[in-house]
Amino acid sequence: HDKPKLELYGLFRALRATRLWIIGAPDLVVEVDALFIRGMLDNPDIQPNATINRWIAGILLFTFTLVHVPSE
Repeated sequence: HDKPKLELYGLFRALRATRLWIIGAPDLVVEVDALFIRGMLDNPDIQPNATINRWIAGILLFTFTLVHVPSE
Protein backbone atom coordinates (compact mmCIF):
# COMPACT_ATOMS: atom_id res chain seq x y z
CA HIS A 1 0.00 0.00 0.00
CA ASP A 2 1.77 3.14 -1.24
CA LYS A 3 -0.48 5.87 0.19
CA PRO A 4 1.53 6.35 3.41
CA LYS A 5 4.72 6.49 1.36
CA LEU A 6 3.27 9.06 -1.05
CA GLU A 7 1.92 11.21 1.79
CA LEU A 8 5.28 11.17 3.56
CA TYR A 9 7.12 12.02 0.34
CA GLY A 10 4.70 14.89 -0.29
CA LEU A 11 5.39 16.33 3.16
CA PHE A 12 9.15 15.93 2.62
CA ARG A 13 9.00 17.69 -0.76
CA ALA A 14 6.78 20.52 0.53
CA LEU A 15 9.10 21.24 3.46
CA ARG A 16 12.19 21.14 1.24
CA ALA A 17 10.59 23.36 -1.42
CA THR A 18 9.61 26.03 1.13
CA ARG A 19 12.58 25.71 3.49
CA LEU A 20 13.93 29.20 2.77
CA TRP A 21 10.64 30.69 3.99
CA ILE A 22 9.84 28.35 6.88
CA ILE A 23 13.21 27.86 8.60
CA GLY A 24 13.00 29.69 11.89
CA ALA A 25 9.24 30.19 11.66
CA PRO A 26 8.14 30.36 15.31
CA ASP A 27 4.75 28.63 15.05
CA LEU A 28 4.75 26.54 11.90
CA VAL A 29 1.69 24.30 11.61
CA VAL A 30 1.50 21.56 8.99
CA GLU A 31 -2.00 20.30 8.24
CA VAL A 32 -2.29 16.84 6.72
CA ASP A 33 -5.01 14.25 6.21
CA ALA A 34 -2.71 11.37 7.00
CA LEU A 35 -2.72 10.07 10.56
CA PHE A 36 -0.05 7.51 9.70
CA ILE A 37 2.48 10.31 9.06
CA ARG A 38 2.49 11.08 12.79
CA GLY A 39 3.20 7.43 13.57
CA MET A 40 6.02 7.31 11.05
CA LEU A 41 7.57 10.51 12.44
CA ASP A 42 7.14 9.39 16.05
CA ASN A 43 8.81 6.01 15.37
CA PRO A 44 11.38 6.66 12.65
CA ASP A 45 13.51 3.62 13.48
CA ILE A 46 10.83 1.06 12.60
CA GLN A 47 10.60 1.96 8.90
CA PRO A 48 12.04 -0.85 6.78
CA ASN A 49 13.01 1.32 3.82
CA ALA A 50 16.21 3.39 3.72
CA THR A 51 14.65 5.95 1.39
CA ILE A 52 11.71 6.48 3.73
CA ASN A 53 14.13 6.82 6.64
CA ARG A 54 15.97 9.58 4.73
CA TRP A 55 12.69 11.41 4.12
CA ILE A 56 11.80 11.15 7.81
CA ALA A 57 15.26 12.42 8.81
CA GLY A 58 14.80 15.35 6.43
CA ILE A 59 11.33 16.13 7.79
CA LEU A 60 12.56 16.00 11.38
CA LEU A 61 15.08 18.76 10.63
CA PHE A 62 12.12 21.15 10.67
CA THR A 63 10.25 22.32 13.76
CA PHE A 64 6.49 22.24 13.29
CA THR A 65 3.22 21.10 14.79
CA LEU A 66 1.48 18.36 12.83
CA VAL A 67 -2.30 18.74 12.75
CA HIS A 68 -4.66 16.14 11.30
CA VAL A 69 -7.32 17.64 9.05
CA PRO A 70 -9.80 15.03 7.78
CA SER A 71 -10.49 15.03 4.06
CA GLU A 72 -13.90 16.15 2.90
